[in-house]
Amino acid sequence: METNGTGNADNGQRGNGDMTIQDMYAKLLEHQIGIKADLHKRCEVLETNSNTVVRRLEENTAALMKRINDVETEQKRLNDEQRKLNEQQGKIKEDLNLHIHEVQGAISNMDNAMVRKIRDEIFEMDRRKSKLNNFLIMGVEQKSEEEDRKFVLELVGKICPGESIGVKTQRIGESGNFRPILVSTEKVRDKRRVIDASRKELGNFPEYSRIYIKPDLTVKQREELGRKRAIKSGSTSPAQPKNDTPYQTPAVVGKRKLAFRIPAKAKHPKLKPKQ
Repeated sequence: METNGTGNADNGQRGNGDMTIQDMYAKLLEHQIGIKADLHKRCEVLETNSNTVVRRLEENTAALMKRINDVETEQKRLNDEQRKLNEQQGKIKEDLNLHIHEVQGAISNMDNAMVRKIRDEIFEMDRRKSKLNNFLIMGVEQKSEEEDRKFVLELVGKICPGESIGVKTQRIGESGNFRPILVSTEKVRDKRRVIDASRKELGNFPEYSRIYIKPDLTVKQREELGRKRAIKSGSTSPAQPKNDTPYQTPAVVGKRKLAFRIPAKAKHPKLKPKQ
């Protein structure tokens, strides 16, 4: 009885303090079940995530394939357009070469009179351009170059007072005592000022009664001017200039000039000759 009591006392102590093998086994089994459940749960989550990843990969792959197909389609369209463009360019080049060949043939077959006319027009334009700054003084007795230049500067200074106009002078035309003086100014507007002033002021100076000033014109310009004057006067046969630069001296009878005379606006006392 004592022994059993002691044994019961021992069993009671184990029950209160130490676990029995059965308890440990039960606890281990419970822990194992929890691990299995957790592992199963993790596997489910992993499977779900894997399915999601696979689905996303499939979606991305499908989208990528669609983009690749779109790019290939666009590339094919661009290739077709480039091919058509190349064909059009080739056709344009062919047409252009044909047109150039036709133009070259037309030019080569052009009438010589037409070619000469074009050349004359170009030459006329160059001549007019070279004469833009020029005017002619007619009726001045032949003198030295220095005296001619001094005379021109003095004349310009009188009819254009206060103006600073630089000039170059030279005699032109056939030999004679009254060859025209060709005057070149630095600027076109200076030539125009001199010509305009000569029409208004030259007649006011008795010492210049035998001279007149006019623009330096080409033959064609003078022909056109002659036709206009003939139409205005009613004449049917205008005079035809012979030279590119007028070489004729003004017609003078006594002290009266017959051609292109600019009448004086008012009478002025005769100036005394310089001593």
